[in-house]
Amino acid sequence: MVDFSNLIFELGLMDIHLMGGEFTWSNNLTWSRLDRFLISPSWKLHDPNLSRKRLPRICSDHFPVMLDCGGIQGGNLSNILAYKLKALKKNLNIWNEQIFGDVTSQKKSLFQELQSLEGVGDENNRKDQVVSELERLTLMEEISWRQKSRALWLWEGDKCTKFFHQVANAHRRFYSIESMNIDGGASSDQVVIKEHVAGHFEHL
Repeated sequence: MVDFSNLIFELGLMDIHLMGGEFTWSNNLTWSRLDRFLISPSWKLHDPNLSRKRLPRICSDHFPVMLDCGGIQGGNLSNILAYKLKALKKNLNIWNEQIFGDVTSQKKSLFQELQSLEGVGDENNRKDQVVSELERLTLMEEISWRQKSRALWLWEGDKCTKFFHQVANAHRRFYSIESMNIDGGASSDQVVIKEHVAGHFEHL
């Protein structure tokens, strides 16, 4: 420990302020700040927005600690990756429309064709082909909503598409700001909240 302390002193290393809590370790009886990031003064000058954030713990005595370097900035590899992911998203949307297609409209068209085939002789087995295609599209739709809802705990074969819609929409609502303390009072006016948030970052 003496050698380690001497090394910190000789290199002039400094600890980063911890956000989100005072301690990084606890056995629910005692608390301690064990986990740290030590940086050089030159790094601190190069990136003054460095911060250390404590995240929620799940199954460990230690809290996860994240080193936040202030987000993506122009010119670095992270920025390049972000642009590539953005371009990929655009291409995936095009693929979804042109290749995957509108599943709902396809199903509707096939249902209409299936109804027209009911009670009519089908020498070419078209009815079986339509039923098979409907089953395939229904499975694709189920998988799509299962992924969107992130409800991985559901058993295989659950056909409750309405439930997946509700869970997926609940995820979107989770990330929305419904109320905010502004000037000492709570406000749920979305216009006021939007202007307050925008003003805060413009001021920064």
